[in-house]
Amino acid sequence: MQKTQTKNKVKTKEEFGGRYQKGVYQQLPKMVYRGPALPVPPASPLPPHLVRRQKQLLEGGVRSLANPSYGWKLRSPQRGTSRHLLHEKCGDLCFLMPEREGFPVCAKYELTAPSCKFDCGGISTAYRRAKQYKYPLVAKKAKKLSKILCS
Repeated sequence: MQKTQTKNKVKTKEEFGGRYQKGVYQQLPKMVYRGPALPVPPASPLPPHLVRRQKQLLEGGVRSLANPSYGWKLRSPQRGTSRHLLHEKCGDLCFLMPEREGFPVCAKYELTAPSCKFDCGGISTAYRRAKQYKYPLVAKKAKKLSKILCS
């Protein structure tokens, strides 16, 4: 009696492991593995022309007279932890708007190579952004710094 009850038992979706079709769960064919998967290259957030010169740009030795802020993207302190650390270690001098940690003019603070030096790329970028976003006092400070340090 028990054997007939187990034979007539309807399997559930989880037990059968398939899909529902025409009132019955059909078993799906097993996927065939066809060799090793190709490794996915790591996505770089930088454009290719900056990836090739990343080491030089990080050191800050490359300076273009046509564009003094070239490579500033790699050296700039990003919002958040990087800027908080720079403000904590170097003080208000590294920002043209220190109350908001805005317009940084020093390169990011690295624990391996601590430095609080002004960066001409940061100064020129701060000047352009200040003019763009209508901060005349910040633009004036940036222009003065540029004449003193980057000429």
